[in-house]
Amino acid sequence: MYDDDLVGLAVEMAGYLFEATGDLVRLNPDEMPEPEALFTRFVGWTRRTPFT
Repeated sequence: MYDDDLVGLAVEMAGYLFEATGDLVRLNPDEMPEPEALFTRFVGWTRRTPFT
């Protein structure tokens, strides 16, 4: 579906990140992962080259 549309995939995954963050805050506000970890898990892996 997103074979040739990495930007579209990143946008889709950013939506999931937004939803997951809301769920985490609501369900377990005292043990939130670091924002960088959440970004990497949901969006960061969609890049062609990894972050340095």
